[in-house]
Amino acid sequence: MDLLAKIKADLTASLKEGAQRKTETLRMVLAAIHNAEVASRSAAERASLRDEEVRAVLQKEAKKRREAARAFREGGREELARKEEEELSYILPYLPQPVSDTELEARVKEIIERGTREFGAVMKEIMAEFRGRVDGKRASEIVRKQLSSCK
Repeated sequence: MDLLAKIKADLTASLKEGAQRKTETLRMVLAAIHNAEVASRSAAERASLRDEEVRAVLQKEAKKRREAARAFREGGREELARKEEEELSYILPYLPQPVSDTELEARVKEIIERGTREFGAVMKEIMAEFRGRVDGKRASEIVRKQLSSCK
């Protein structure tokens, strides 16, 4: 079963369970996926997105929820922050497990030891290898730290 079909099946199940917040979240996710389909395809080739493209949409939605929760918490709106975090908890199961910092640091170290000492080249390799499983900002911090420590 592809990812989009799984999300639709889970939406149906959440409707039957009466899980209102989960249903709302999955509907928002499906709307975002539909918008991405419309934006990326011409009318003649309108088709479903591949799993990789669906994951990219899911990652954007998850990032929105994380940022909104942080902003609400900073603004003293704890109830809205909890709502965003709950929505995030319904999105995360569809995403691949993120790479741990230790694993990322080890891989960056291997790349640098191989002779690649350019920030851009290391980032390109890391982002290609861990596509969808690593936050670019976190990867950038680790690469900068590793490169500065080996000079």
